[in-house]
This record gives sequence, C-alpha cells and structure tokens, in this order.
Amino acid sequence: MKILFVESDSLIEKVAKEKLAQHELHFEKATVNEVISDFSNVEVLSVFVQSKVSKEVIDKMKNLKLIVTRSTGFDHIDVNYAKQKGILVSNIPGYGSVPVAEHAFALLLSGLRKIREANRSVVNGEWRINDFEGKTVHGKTFGVLGTGSVGLNVCKIAKAFGANVIAYDIFKRDGDAIEVGFKYVSLEQIIENSDIIVIALPLTKDTYHLIDEERIRKMKDGVTIINIARGSIIDQNALLNALKSKKVAFAGLDVLEEEPPKKEEEIVTLDNVIVTPHIAWNTDYSKLFIAEKTVETIIKFLNGESINNII
Repeated sequence: MKILFVESDSLIEKVAKEKLAQHELHFEKATVNEVISDFSNVEVLSVFVQSKVSKEVIDKMKNLKLIVTRSTGFDHIDVNYAKQKGILVSNIPGYGSVPVAEHAFALLLSGLRKIREANRSVVNGEWRINDFEGKTVHGKTFGVLGTGSVGLNVCKIAKAFGANVIAYDIFKRDGDAIEVGFKYVSLEQIIENSDIIVIALPLTKDTYHLIDEERIRKMKDGVTIINIARGSIIDQNALLNALKSKKVAFAGLDVLEEEPPKKEEEIVTLDNVIVTPHIAWNTDYSKLFIAEKTVETIIKFLNGESINNII
C-alpha cells in the first residue's frame, strides 16, 4: 500500500516505520494542500487539522481508499464527498479528554487570577499586590456546553474546585452526572445563569454560531467564556463587541473562526482575552496516543478489520 502522512512529525514517522515497514510510506511536513510531489496513487492518507481535504484533493488521489485524520474533529474533511467515492474516513477520539480539559483551566485561571498581567508587572520591576485582585472558581455557577469525554473531565475538575456545575448536551450521561455531581439543564439556563461558560461541543450545523449576539446579551454581566472546542461555535464578531463593552469580562480561546487569524484580527489584541494557537491537545501524552492509534487504525483497515468510521 502507498501511504501518505502529511503534517507529519518525528513521532508519527517513528511509529509508522516500526509497524508499517512493509508498505510504501511517504512523510510530508506540509499540509495536503501544500504538497508539491505527485501522490495521485496514494491509497491511505493521514492528515491533521490544517489540511483541507476537499473534493479537489480527493479527486486528485484516484486510488484513495482511507482517510485518517489524527484529530477528533473532522470538519476539515469533505466527508460526504468521500462517502460518495466509497472512501472510508476515520478519526482519533479520546486523546484530548484529559489534556484539553486541563487547558481549559489553564486559560480560565490565567484570566480569573490575572496571571499574565501580574507576571508582566513583576518583569517590569514592580510589586503591585493590590492591583491584581482575582476571582475564584470556587462557589461560582459553572456551565459546561457538551459532556463528551472532554466536557465530562471539565465537569470533574470544576467540581474539585468547588463550583456549582451545570451542563447541557443533547446526549445526556445521567449516570456520570450523578457520580460527578453536576446537573443537566437547558441551553438557555446555562446562558442565563452561569458565571463561567466552557464550550466543549463539536462543530455541526446546529452548533455553528450557537453563541451569538442574542445569547451573549442574555448572559450575566461580567461572564467568563472559555472555548476549547471549535472557533465557529462562537460568533466571533459578537464576542469581540461583548469583550470591548466588558459584558464578557474575559475570554480564553484556544480556537478561532479563522486559524491562523489575520494579523489585524482585533480580538487577539484585547487585554481581556488570552488566545492560544489550538494547542489544548498538544502534550506528550496526546502525541503518543495519536501516533499509535493512527497506525493501529491503518493496520486494522489493511487487515480487513472494522475501524472507527466517521461515515
């Protein structure tokens, strides 16, 4: 089999070479859209989130049988067209359940406790204790949108901080809710009652701009919003206006509607925003998990075994 890994790194290359040595392997650090070499005969394609696997890309690879994205999200792949062409698409769920949840709290605490500002002050030779009064997670109403593996871990951590945790999901995990100690409520109750909102939903046609101008208007004054899911779940212009007016006191964003953002993108320059470049997943644990599960998926496919199919 001719197998192409794009956006590759040394770890995926090492694992693939160890376990797929009998196959024709190709590794490209570029995205699939930037690759110059002729890979029209590729049968298995492994990508990451910056590669846009469009109809045009799929049509160029006339022998393509399997696409494996080394991510949980798959909105960068035209899965419907792949299905029409009889191409299987698989993702790697689970690798971010702990790291992404932890990153939500890294962003949250950086904002609530003014870590960035306090550090800058000390670097500048100042020691201004009274200027950096923060807020606690303890005692706050903590709303979680989405209780998949990431959202569930966010609920657990928030409970450990002593927050009153409420959650929304169309697929309820009632047993976990009882065990962890959170309560399922409606989306509107999350919006209207939460001091802190963490977004851990997948991006679908139903969640696109779920957080829009109208819903932000209904939020508490001074609400904190953390997004570690997908940028387009929030209407970024609406959030920008709310941050400037201080309706939203702080936003911690690991994702944006456009990644990377344009240089003139205003939201990344605001003092009450921290933006990280989609790195919530990026840990030693996650990278090894992804590499091993990607290669395992390919081996199962080659052996005719069932795999984790998106479609």
